[in-house]
Amino acid sequence: MPANTSPIFVLTPNTPCVTLSAATTRDHVTGNTYTFLFSGGTNGSRLDSITFTNAFSGVTASSAMVQRAYITDAAGLNSRLIAEVATATVTPSTTVVGAQSIINFTNGLLVQTGQQVRVGQSVYAGPQDLFHVLAKGGDY
Repeated sequence: MPANTSPIFVLTPNTPCVTLSAATTRDHVTGNTYTFLFSGGTNGSRLDSITFTNAFSGVTASSAMVQRAYITDAAGLNSRLIAEVATATVTPSTTVVGAQSIINFTNGLLVQTGQQVRVGQSVYAGPQDLFHVLAKGGDY
């Protein structure tokens, strides 16, 4: 494995960002319909956190919702729920920041080659519920 050793660090940052603009159910069986966010590199990867940030530019309140992360098997199939976070309703303005929630993986979530991390949210009532999702991790 061509990774840094003693201790092992990731070699290449892997920080993709996607946009969530639809609601999804909590069904892990059909979890492959969730939005693809992160995948394991050739030698595996580590995912440290996922940040959900409201991306609406207006002053309408976002909906209260649950945002979820799923991981697949090494074939990129059979999604399973690995984490979820509740996001409160917020009305952003010039003095109030929009809603944001973070899922942290203590010591990193190890993602093997072929596995995928997918994300979704429980509510999308309109553009006020538009979220950008950022993964922070790296490839070995």
